[in-house]
Amino acid sequence: MMKTYRIAVSQPGASERYPYVYILYTVNPEAFVYVGETEDLNGAIGRLAGHIKLNNPGTFIKKFMENSNYDVSCLKDIHMIAFDISEHEIFTGEINKTRRRALEYLLHFKILGFSCDDSVKIPYTVVSHVQTQERFVSDRKINDICNEIFKEAIQLLPYSEECQ
Repeated sequence: MMKTYRIAVSQPGASERYPYVYILYTVNPEAFVYVGETEDLNGAIGRLAGHIKLNNPGTFIKKFMENSNYDVSCLKDIHMIAFDISEHEIFTGEINKTRRRALEYLLHFKILGFSCDDSVKIPYTVVSHVQTQERFVSDRKINDICNEIFKEAIQLLPYSEECQ
């Protein structure tokens, strides 16, 4: 039987080179969440491609193999929620990568903390690894942006009764 891939993009533009903070997630065969940041040449789609490579496994595939008892062939329905943060110039360009990483760090720990919330109906494991960006993690603007993204993410992730 021929391999078939279903690929869906909710809106055009996800392949544009903008700064993004993103969440990869799956529920099948286990629930995993990965938080990352990018300003990839091919946008969030380009970064997703790097994550799901099988030969010379991408980061998400490696994390799945490290944290699951299932074979990678069982992994189904990998989703990405990409937040275009280009309207905030503080995240644009290589020089601002540390600010994107601070946002990634804050979002990672908010989602990790939420995994213990009473409203979580599908337990999930956060498998991303983030680096501390001490210089910017207490920046008020970055924290406010993180809170805004987190609120939207909780509505979109399928793990809680809060999701739509």
